[in-house]
Amino acid sequence: EGTLELKNIKKENEEINMGTEETKHGCKVCSFRSKRFNNLKTHVERTHLRLRFYCKLCDVQFKDRGTLKSHIKSKTDEDSSKFIILECGVCLYRGTGDEFVNHVE
Repeated sequence: EGTLELKNIKKENEEINMGTEETKHGCKVCSFRSKRFNNLKTHVERTHLRLRFYCKLCDVQFKDRGTLKSHIKSKTDEDSSKFIILECGVCLYRGTGDEFVNHVE
């Protein structure tokens, strides 16, 4: 748990689905499956990486990226990605998207 690489989720999942008519996205760690890739991404972030999402503007925690983005849009017209802070569920490291990807690697 907690060692999946965010950037490889999509690539590995595409390899699983090659040759199937019905697109289903399967978790490589457990039996979770979904017709939508975003559901798989949310599943991995919550369940296996145990990510927490924080607003850089007000330090409020959210359980998923979508809810945080909606919150940020209600506070500012700027690009929401500038205000997202991710917290690692393993070591509690906090950083922006690029910083966090480097941390996970």
